[in-house]
Amino acid sequence: MMKKIKQLPKEIMARTTVRRLTISIFGTVLLTGLVNFGLLWYLKNYPQNEGYSRIEDKWQLMLNLSEPVDVLILGDSSCHQGVDPSIIEAELDVEALNLCTIADALVLNSAWMVDKYIQKYSAPKAVILVYVYDVWYRDLNWNVISQIPLSWGFWHKLEPEIEISFAEQGNLFLDRYVPLYSKDQSIKHIFANPDDWFQQESRDEIEEFNTASKANPEYVEENTEAHFRFVEENQFNLSKSNRLALEKIISLANKYEFEVYLVNSPLYEGLYKNDDFRNYLADVQTTLDRYEKQNDRVHYLFRKPRKFSRNEMENADHVIESAAEIFSHELASEIEKIRETRETEEGK
Repeated sequence: MMKKIKQLPKEIMARTTVRRLTISIFGTVLLTGLVNFGLLWYLKNYPQNEGYSRIEDKWQLMLNLSEPVDVLILGDSSCHQGVDPSIIEAELDVEALNLCTIADALVLNSAWMVDKYIQKYSAPKAVILVYVYDVWYRDLNWNVISQIPLSWGFWHKLEPEIEISFAEQGNLFLDRYVPLYSKDQSIKHIFANPDDWFQQESRDEIEEFNTASKANPEYVEENTEAHFRFVEENQFNLSKSNRLALEKIISLANKYEFEVYLVNSPLYEGLYKNDDFRNYLADVQTTLDRYEKQNDRVHYLFRKPRKFSRNEMENADHVIESAAEIFSHELASEIEKIRETRETEEGK
């Protein structure tokens, strides 16, 4: 006798109407919007990308000053971790502000910060630009640009002005306002670690200067190999974005009569054993030399980067706290020498 085959339940689809279709579409859009809004709030208060959040933090720090400062310290993450503003203040008797962010923000971000600072407050007495040698070749990164917390179209209101195509503006919009689309890696990390939700500290206070107390000698050596591969595979070329940005800062310095100090970040001493590294660095030095020679207000400091041992480094271009203190004192001393020389010349 044949076994009776059990029939699967048959789905009965309701008759589609314009009203039902409208409600379905509206509900989907509303739910997606609510999830997207929730992610925007969460990522703003509990950021997954420290570098991106630092860009917004430093802009907010600058925009919300209670009073202007004398010296703006700008640069990449090596500067964020390597130049202590309190030492600059004490050694030079000034008010200083560390606004350093990340390498991919470029000198462009620094130029925009200087331009906006002058618009909002007044011209500083000096701008210190601190960058690792491998920043100068980099060009625009739209994901990074989208982190700048200014009103839409700021790239036309600050100088150097940059042209952004309609498609690029679309990408900027998605990256800034639609994390469901643009922050897939952060979302994966969030849902892969549910126990960490709301466990990390919310961003109540902005960190102006970061300190690293522990050296990582093994990783310094590993990171050094990555630097060697980079210089072996690349020839130095100053990117258009960095060139325009540096020239804009110098133009503002001439207009408002403030000093610009170009500074090479401190590096691991082991980098110097590589011929390709020395050749690449020499090309960077030649390029920055030209800006110093062409303008009396530009001063190139630590032309040969200050070297530290691997026991004073977190990686090949980030110093720990004790080395940052040494570097900050030496930087202040170099600036003071230039100030004294200028005062002597003006007094003649």
